[in-house]
Amino acid sequence: EVISTAPRQRFLDFYEKYYSPEKITFVACGDADPEMIKARIIEAYESMESRSPEDVEELDLGTVSTGKGFRTTVFTDNELVQDRLFINVIRPYEMMDDTEDNRLAGLPLNLANRILSQRLILVAKKRGLSDY
Repeated sequence: EVISTAPRQRFLDFYEKYYSPEKITFVACGDADPEMIKARIIEAYESMESRSPEDVEELDLGTVSTGKGFRTTVFTDNELVQDRLFINVIRPYEMMDDTEDNRLAGLPLNLANRILSQRLILVAKKRGLSDY
């Protein structure tokens, strides 16, 4: 409703304030030829003029929240041909040296994650839900 009732000038003002080719990110998913996608992006956006950083404001996109505990989300799409289960944990990145001690410290968790993944794959296969 907000987008359909917003005046055109509001969109233009937002575009002028925040848009610049240097800030564009494209994400493509699915069965598509990367070269074809690249060509279409170039065709559509190569005429977009670069602007100096002083002319473009930074948009405050917030921060990634942490410490919310375990949460689940269900996403459904009737066009999907596969079912997949992903378990992700978001936490602040901690830079550590690549040492034998650090690798050994992380080994139990890495093994546990691998075992859990294998078990979930076996369950999915038994139920006919996996293409692994």
